[in-house]
Amino acid sequence: MSVRGQLSTMPAEDVLEWAGRRKVALVVTVTGADAVRSLALAGGQVLWAASSRAEEQLGTVLSASGHLADRGLTDSLEARAETGVPLAKVMQMAGLVSEDTLVEVLATKIREAVTDVVSWTDGEFEVVPRPNPAGAGVAAGIPVEVCLAIARRRRERLAKAAALIGSDDVSFQVSAGTAAPPATPVEPPVDAGRLWRQVGQGRTVAQLA
Repeated sequence: MSVRGQLSTMPAEDVLEWAGRRKVALVVTVTGADAVRSLALAGGQVLWAASSRAEEQLGTVLSASGHLADRGLTDSLEARAETGVPLAKVMQMAGLVSEDTLVEVLATKIREAVTDVVSWTDGEFEVVPRPNPAGAGVAAGIPVEVCLAIARRRRERLAKAAALIGSDDVSFQVSAGTAAPPATPVEPPVDAGRLWRQVGQGRTVAQLA
């Protein structure tokens, strides 16, 4: 039996914690304002993550990170369409990407997906039992409690970074070699000097997490 609800009533963090404790095979789908994320769980672990955002899909991530040539991605997508074999399995069988690389990328996708959805306050969730959830064909297998611990830590760090910057509308102008970090009462793990240097180099706060 599936379970549905609103994030305003039961936050995604609580949904995932509950689903992880059950240790059964299921898929948790969370729908936010501009994206849909799905997480497959079994035995208290998150096996894979999927996103409706094109830039977060496995083939795009592998291509953008230099692990897969554009031609290889095109051929893999065509093979998946013709055979129904999961994309990661196609790429692995064709020798385009190693299993270690696939697991590493999938693990990153899982951590980022969990970190993202636990920050959503508006939206819906659905938990559907699925004994053999179709996925990428390669499972990363990260314990739910580990994913949530990472999400909580990143959430705290991003909140401190946001407080340090002050506003989404703020702009910075840094002259190379002359700017000094501002005085700040923020304690580690936010390194104000490093944050200031990153901003001066045009990087985003999200890259610090």
